[in-house]
Amino acid sequence: MCSSDLCVACGRVGKASQMVRISGARDGDLEVNANGGRGAWMCCGGEEIVVALMTATLSRALRREIRSEAVERLQEVMRERRMAERRGR
Repeated sequence: MCSSDLCVACGRVGKASQMVRISGARDGDLEVNANGGRGAWMCCGGEEIVVALMTATLSRALRREIRSEAVERLQEVMRERRMAERRGR
């Protein structure tokens, strides 16, 4: 894993520990922080998901269509992660 990675939505470079790695599962779902396979790094901010979907950068990075159910699950995971980070501060 690289010491820093590029967010597919906003283009910011950040440490892998501060970002999430999103990859496409074989069943069409999205996996968060899964190892292996084609993946994309994304900041944990809520707006990054919207930007990545509107500009299709996430689907291009993963080379697949993104289903709405997978997006909803991804948004929930990101929301939970942001809340956990705030509690940890």
